[in-house]
Formats: sequence, structure tokens, C-alpha cells
Amino acid sequence: MIHCKDISFKYPKSDFIFQLADLNFESSQQTAVIGPSGCGKTTFIHLLSGILLPESGSISIDNVIINQYKNNERRDFRIATIGLIFQEFELLEYLSVLDNILLPYRINSILQLDETVKQRAKDLADRVGLSNKLNRYPKQLSQGERQRVAVCRALITQPKVLLCDEPTANLDPENRDNIINILTQYCKVQKTTLIVVTHDHDILNKFEQVVNLKSLIS
Repeated sequence: MIHCKDISFKYPKSDFIFQLADLNFESSQQTAVIGPSGCGKTTFIHLLSGILLPESGSISIDNVIINQYKNNERRDFRIATIGLIFQEFELLEYLSVLDNILLPYRINSILQLDETVKQRAKDLADRVGLSNKLNRYPKQLSQGERQRVAVCRALITQPKVLLCDEPTANLDPENRDNIINILTQYCKVQKTTLIVVTHDHDILNKFEQVVNLKSLIS
């Protein structure tokens, strides 16, 4: 499903170099990625999603080498195929909760927004406890609520791959467990490949495999 081969990446004007020889994720597999701060976990997520491009090597998803795509092709592939939960949420402050969840359908013409999608957005919001806040705006929400909006937005397209960067970082234990259960159960039913970067070792037993990125990169 996902194959990383001989990846090398370096930020401009930085001494940090990310190098990864070989790493595979099977279709529908649920994986937690751990490692100390600064080892490149967020960089890894951004490389997998095509937000960043490696200087050398290849990243393939469903036999598509995404780093060979042009910018617009890579963006369309990402929106149609990959769900993303960013560490900083990346919500749009001028959109309501409902419109933030529906955002992928508003910005990509290959996704068709209809009543079924709108109902799916409402159902997702209900599952994470936001059904009474669909008309509110991000500035009116707590950090944990903003995080849950980001989770709903990542799931709304029913992606083949779900990439999550610290999806439970701002949640209390009850909401943390709720979100992880939603993510893992959703991916099990939809046969979605799930990769979660986390520092929270209390949730590792929820995953089929745990990858320590520090032990793989050079």
C-alpha cells in the first residue's frame, strides 16, 4: 500500500537531514509512529502526504509514486486519497465548524458535495460530541474541540489513507480514548490504512504495529 524507499530530505538553511532506507505499510494496517522530539515525525507525515518532496528516493501509495507528480496533481491525489490531521489543526477561522469539516469538498472539483456528504459530516460531528456546535466558529471552541473538528474533516472524504500528527495531543483521557476508538474503528470498517504519529504511549496498544522512527532514520 505505502512504500518508502531510500528517502532523503533536508530543509533549506538547516542542519537537519531526514534519511530513511526502507519502510512499508500494508493496506488497512493501523500503525503508531513514535520517536523523540526532533527526530522527524512531522516531516515524515508531510513526506508521506506529498506536502514535502524528498530530494531523492520514492514514496508510493497504491503503486502511485507521489513525488513524481506535479504540484497540482499531487494536491488532487492527496485530497482524494489521503485524510490528514495536522498538529496545528489548520482550521479556517472564517468558516463554521460544519464548513470546516466540508472544506475538502469546497476546494477540489473532483469531490462532489451532496446531501449524503453533508449528512456524513453531521454524523461525524455527532460521534465526536460536536453536533450542537456546527454553526460555531473555531475561535469559539476549546483546543480539544478544534482538534475534533480536524478529525471530522480528515474522515469526511472516506480516505484510503489516514495520516495523523498527534491527533490526541490536546484532549483529556476520556476524549483521547474516544477519538482513538473512532479512528481505529472507522479505519477497520473502511479498510483504511492508518498511520498515527504520537508521543502518548498509553494508546499504543490500540494499534497493530508500532514503528520507532528513531531506529530507522539515519
